[in-house]
Amino acid sequence: MMSPANAQDVPYQREVDSEDRRRLTIGLTERGPAAAEVLAAAGGTVDDELMSRVRTKYIERARRVLFELVDVGRMTMGQAAK
Repeated sequence: MMSPANAQDVPYQREVDSEDRRRLTIGLTERGPAAAEVLAAAGGTVDDELMSRVRTKYIERARRVLFELVDVGRMTMGQAAK
């Protein structure tokens, strides 16, 4: 996974639990909600444009294939989804 050059560039923060280092808490930074809003709007715009060009059933099939490809990638990297 790529990480930003500057950790302050990400709209989220990660903290390791001091009592159980296997636990990781992820939360939004101050600018996180604004970034999430922009991403949601962009996703909606892309979805709207895609739906104007392709029938819904084909979009659903394509998403299913993409999810499976991501899972295959995770499995090959030892990170299979649970």
